[in-house]
Amino acid sequence: KARIGNLLSEEKMDEITTAHSLSEALFLLKGTPFEDLEEVYSRTGDLRDVEAVLAEREVTLYTELLPLVKEPVLSVVNALVRRLEVAALKNALRLWFDRHLRNRDIKEYAGSIYRGRIIHDLRLDAVLEAPDMDGIVRALEGTPYGASVREAGETVLASKSLFPIEIALDSHYYSSL
Repeated sequence: KARIGNLLSEEKMDEITTAHSLSEALFLLKGTPFEDLEEVYSRTGDLRDVEAVLAEREVTLYTELLPLVKEPVLSVVNALVRRLEVAALKNALRLWFDRHLRNRDIKEYAGSIYRGRIIHDLRLDAVLEAPDMDGIVRALEGTPYGASVREAGETVLASKSLFPIEIALDSHYYSSL
């Protein structure tokens, strides 16, 4: 309930959604709890940096709740936190895939990945730097995601599609949910 004051009013949301440009929409955040997003965009000009700030906020929102709630709410919050962790891993895997299978430069995108601890110590930089699928599996040792990646890894390389790993991670998430 205390966090409701941090939400944007319906009127402010209407204003933002009818803005004529992204810059105008972000400017409308001045004077709200989200005004730092406009500052980030003004400083960098990169929407990915704004998205990274929002991702960090979302992780903080849920992880700060964990010690404050009891079951059955705790299970729901844990599930929401795990969803964020799987999303961060999938983002890192997409960048690895782009670098290694599509031969794309990912430097400008790698900075927007959330690298903080969510639930497990995911070594996302090690995932990004892995020379091959075995390197990714090694980077994910000790996490519940390594087995899913190992099982789907050969299919990814053969099909040149990340879809099998994404499905495996989603299946892992939903089975734990």
